[in-house]
Amino acid sequence: MVEQVNLDYLFVYGTLRLHGLREVPRVLTRLGTPVATGHLKGVLFDLGPYPGAVSSSVDESLVRGDVYRIRNGKKLLAALDAYEGCGPEDPFPTEFRREIMDVMLDNGVSIKAWGYLYNRSTDGLKRIASGDYVEYLRRREQ
Repeated sequence: MVEQVNLDYLFVYGTLRLHGLREVPRVLTRLGTPVATGHLKGVLFDLGPYPGAVSSSVDESLVRGDVYRIRNGKKLLAALDAYEGCGPEDPFPTEFRREIMDVMLDNGVSIKAWGYLYNRSTDGLKRIASGDYVEYLRRREQ
């Protein structure tokens, strides 16, 4: 396994996914290029209009998502911090927090990428067992 350490990547697992049911914010399509799909070790929860992921060390618990290569990371991450409600203007504690994640790409390469994790208690939240928000939405609509 080869690990690439490059913080020019962003991992998204919810409403920012390419095949989601919402339009991806223009700032992401302008300053990011989709490059791969992959997963991180974590658990995904249904928060109502969007999901929230928390990290987990359990190998079977995976969250599926898309990886973007980002340009002008400072501008893009500031815009996404505002979108995720964890910018400098947002009250603490924020619902999400941005951090560096270990992401395994579908081709077997491990990378470090920016991403947003849920920052509150998951007590009482419905777990998305598949770890794939897009699949979950499609099944829910059937």
